[in-house]
Amino acid sequence: MYQQIRRLIKFTIALTAVLSGSVLAQSTERGEARERIDPYGWVYGAALNVNQQLYKGFEQRTMLFPLIGYRGKRFELYGPFMRYRLADAGNWQFSANVSPRFNGFEAEDSPTFEGMEKRKTSLDAGFGARYEWNDYRFSVNGMADVLNASSGTELSAGFSKVYNVGPIFIEPNISISSQDAELVDYYYGVRSDEVRDNRPQYSADSAVNITYGISVMTPIFFNGLARVMLQYTDFDTAITDSPLVEGNSGVSMMLMYSKML
Repeated sequence: MYQQIRRLIKFTIALTAVLSGSVLAQSTERGEARERIDPYGWVYGAALNVNQQLYKGFEQRTMLFPLIGYRGKRFELYGPFMRYRLADAGNWQFSANVSPRFNGFEAEDSPTFEGMEKRKTSLDAGFGARYEWNDYRFSVNGMADVLNASSGTELSAGFSKVYNVGPIFIEPNISISSQDAELVDYYYGVRSDEVRDNRPQYSADSAVNITYGISVMTPIFFNGLARVMLQYTDFDTAITDSPLVEGNSGVSMMLMYSKML
């Protein structure tokens, strides 16, 4: 509990810094900028995701996959990520969301997992609310595992601001997520029948994680839209105390390029 309170204090301090800072240049109104670089319609392209893993002996997961997407006034699809706008109320938008959860491992991924049951990737679905004012965005989301891999849930809140530098759009962001014990224990716990001499039993509690990120987007390359997203996550001790884990933070990167059909 003490560690979670500390993390909430860190998040509040960092969020205040983002809110009070002006780091790049004067921004354009977000709605006009979004329409200009990300219009309605079908898109195609590719995405590369590199995710540093916390697990011992399993340093990173790299995935390259084709990207098919669609952006409409209410429905958005980008690869396996889906969002449907349910209602608007002033600057608030309410939506139903679907997104994959790329956690998980198999015994052959690392000697650390020898004799352990596979932990599956899964699919989360839930609801979110987003508030937008000029170039500022605040969002809250609640997601639950709909494939019953972990049967866990996650609540998150995030803040971001868009800065416009010529044809380049830069969006620093910060978010905090609360994962319940079922979710954390499924991916980082060690069951009684999985105990080994160097792997004690471990039952994980709920976790509060903080993520700092930046997204850069531009339409200047080959008549398409290029995105780069970097994230750094500071993980709760409920995760980092697991005998499966080494380190207390992780970095991920996503590269995407898409064009209109």
